Amino acid sequence: MKNRDWLAATTYPGRGIVVGLSADGTTAIQVFWTMGRSSKSRNRLLVADADHVVRTQLAAPDPAVGDTSLIVYRALARAGEYEIVSNGTHTDLLVTGLIAGVPFSELCLGLEVEPDPPNFTSRIAGVFDRRARHYALAAARAPSNDTSQQQVQATTYLQLKAGRGHCITTYDGDGDPLPPFTGEPFAVAIGNRPDAVATDYWSLLDPDNRVSLVVKAVSLATAATSLHIINRHAAVPSHAELSSNR
Repeated sequence: MKNRDWLAATTYPGRGIVVGLSADGTTAIQVFWTMGRSSKSRNRLLVADADHVVRTQLAAPDPAVGDTSLIVYRALARAGEYEIVSNGTHTDLLVTGLIAGVPFSELCLGLEVEPDPPNFTSRIAGVFDRRARHYALAAARAPSNDTSQQQVQATTYLQLKAGRGHCITTYDGDGDPLPPFTGEPFAVAIGNRPDAVATDYWSLLDPDNRVSLVVKAVSLATAATSLHIINRHAAVPSHAELSSNR
């Protein structure tokens, strides 16, 4: 059974998403993190702009990377009343589709695993609907790393509980190839302040493999937003905060 203890004991769950409600019940919370086993995959940062769009980017230029589409993308964005988080360029697909009125679960049916054999990394995503006050998580994955068996699973959580959320990761742990996450998103506890939530989840991730993490907190009453970002890369501040009453 997966839980926070599983997350702490797993050296390489890969990228992860948590979506839920703050402990005081007033705020939508989203957590996103990246991990890496090699120097190239660890050469990443999370950065935010004034509109609270959070992107991944290279920590240092690396001409050997070539195609950066799997490592440079919008990870968190807003589309009207929807707060979106994902581990790839499908953030853009979700923003465009949700603005057009297409349901999240329907949009996720178009997702495919990443073209990174032999791992075929899962595409994961989450959305919090501030108006309806519910959230959903989804994954496109290839069981046993077999792309002919790809499946998409989307789960919506309608009965929100203060201080609770759900987590999904790209992998079930370390391996070669990396085994995709299996089962349903698992329940986790969530605190109140973005900085405390960030420190909490950062502490659960393997110190050798964790790369960056962001917590986004959005008031359900006003949509006021705050972020807390942690980057391990020494070339930038290890912690950064951004807040706004937008």
